[in-house]
Amino acid sequence: MKAPTSWAPFAFMWNVLLFKIMESVENISGGKILKNLKRMINQVFTLLNKLIEEYLNMDLELRRVTSEDWMAYRDFRLSALQSKDAKAFGGSYEKESIRSHEEWRIRLEDNGERFFYGCFYKNEIVSAAGVYFDNKGKDKWSNNWIIVGVYTRPEFRNRGFSYKTMEAVLGKLKSDGVKKVILMVNTKQESAINLYTKLGFKNVELIKDHPMGDGQTHDEFVMEKILAE
Repeated sequence: MKAPTSWAPFAFMWNVLLFKIMESVENISGGKILKNLKRMINQVFTLLNKLIEEYLNMDLELRRVTSEDWMAYRDFRLSALQSKDAKAFGGSYEKESIRSHEEWRIRLEDNGERFFYGCFYKNEIVSAAGVYFDNKGKDKWSNNWIIVGVYTRPEFRNRGFSYKTMEAVLGKLKSDGVKKVILMVNTKQESAINLYTKLGFKNVELIKDHPMGDGQTHDEFVMEKILAE
C-alpha cells in the first residue's frame, strides 16, 4: 500500500492546526474543562503523529546517497541553505547554488573520505546526514572524521529521521574501523544538541564567533563520540 502524494503536506498542515489549537488553549486561563480539553488534544496529537509516521514509513527508504542522486541532494541542500536553519551550516546558498552538475556528482562519489545517508520519500530526500575526513585543515580538529549536513525538512520533523540517518552514518564509520568522530553545532540549536547527546556525543569545546551559512558569526560547540577504544 502506497501513501498518497498529498499525505506529507496534509500531515504538516494537521500539525500546524493542532499547534494553533494548543496555543489558543494556553491563552485561556483556568478551569478543569480547559485542562481536560488540553489533555484530549495532546492525546489526539500523539495518536495522529504515530499514524502519520507509520503511513509515511511505507514509502520511506533509508540508504546511501550516491552520485546518481545528485539532483535530489542538490535540491535538498539548497533548500536547507535558504531556510531559517542556514545558521547551522558552514556553506552558503550564494556559493553552493552556482555549483555545476559535475561538482554535485563529485561531492557524492564514493572516494573513501566522504559519504552521506538520506531518508528518501517519493524520490525526494527529506532527511540526511554526512561525514568527511578533514585532512586539509590547519586547526587542532584536523585529521578527524567530521559530521556535516545534518538536516530534516520541516514538514518531516519530530519523527526520528535525523536519528536514523545519523545512526546509519555512525554505523558505517564503526564498521570501517573509525575510532572517533566529531561535529560542530550552533550553541542555540537545542534540538540538535539533544539529538547528538542521545547518540552519545559529548561536548568538548566552545568555538566563539564562527562564520556560518547565514552570513553571521555564531558560537559553536565541538562534540565528539568515541566509536572504539
